[in-house]
Amino acid sequence: MPTTPRTHHRHCSRRVRRAACLLVVVLCAGLAAAHGAGAETTHVVAVASLDQVLTNIRNWIMGMLALVATVFLTIGGVRYLLANGDPGEVEKAKSAFR
Repeated sequence: MPTTPRTHHRHCSRRVRRAACLLVVVLCAGLAAAHGAGAETTHVVAVASLDQVLTNIRNWIMGMLALVATVFLTIGGVRYLLANGDPGEVEKAKSAFR
């Protein structure tokens, strides 16, 4: 089967991707070996106060709520734009805002 320029390009790009992946794997393995050779074993014990734990939980929950609110506002805005004057769709968009 003769190769066309398009299939030749696909084969070349696959070879380049494979070579790049192999290079990344080799570099990561080399860095890991170099890092592990002279590394000392250290133990880190994390101690957090209850106040800090509660603050982190509150911040995480607020972040998730902000993300959900942003998603619903985006959906409502897109529905409003795509409603094209249809009263039923406009009401659905408004309910998404609420």
